Amino acid sequence: MARIPWDEACTFDSSLSALGKVWGTLPSYAETLSGGLTNRCWKIYGEDGKPYIWRPVTDLTRELSISRQQEYQILSALQKNAPHLAPKPISRQPEGILVEWIEGDVITELSEVDIVRLLSDIHRQDCNAIPVSPFNYTARIDHYWLILESGNENVARFESIYHSLRVVPPVSRRESVLCHFDLGVHNIIRSRQGLKVIDWEYASIADPRIDIAMTVFMENADLVKFVARYCKMNGLESVNDWINGVKAWMPRVYFMAFLWYLVAYHHGCGDDYLTWAEELFPLISDGSGRN
Repeated sequence: MARIPWDEACTFDSSLSALGKVWGTLPSYAETLSGGLTNRCWKIYGEDGKPYIWRPVTDLTRELSISRQQEYQILSALQKNAPHLAPKPISRQPEGILVEWIEGDVITELSEVDIVRLLSDIHRQDCNAIPVSPFNYTARIDHYWLILESGNENVARFESIYHSLRVVPPVSRRESVLCHFDLGVHNIIRSRQGLKVIDWEYASIADPRIDIAMTVFMENADLVKFVARYCKMNGLESVNDWINGVKAWMPRVYFMAFLWYLVAYHHGCGDDYLTWAEELFPLISDGSGRN
């Protein structure tokens, strides 16, 4: 992290000026955060001396379909019903949201049991208490695709894959649940109160099998073992049906991540994003993935 004088930080990121509507006395500096691929958040000390995270609205968050308002709604609902799971939201402004800083250790490795338990805890939350729109997979894929097309990027070579994978897979219907959509060790903090999940910017109400597929992808987990453990922990029958459902979502999860990397790359986030997209493409083309 690097400390930047407040006036200089506001010149770099004008959204920080919104904190003048939250505090009477503004901080003397802001700290850049190295975590997060594209969210570019700030660590800030409030007038009470406590640390907070400022999560701004930017051109890139809009391009990636990140809604800070929805993130705030979800965190607010979790604070009422499951405060052990997530950070406390402090303030919502048009320019971004202010969230408590979770003190604790960054995790580099966690048992699969703990990850499945966290995922299950998230999925068990009452969706009726979370006033957000359900996730629309096709709309998200189309949004990323149109962003790339409007930027005159050469996506024609992916067109056949786009048309085949932009629709949901032909699987049995499952009840929608709260999904994190970015659950991996990189978004888990070991605090005094236990494990807490951060970075809820992609969270939504959706088919739990999409969220499971996302975590399998990010953690490079064995799909069959991971899903079987999830089913056992949640008392779910028809384990093979769940396994087949997650398998059906895998190439779509890969494709969504592939487009996400391309959007970030063409926004100027760096050559690494193009490299990651290229590494992911064979998994989409193969259709079966790693698991």
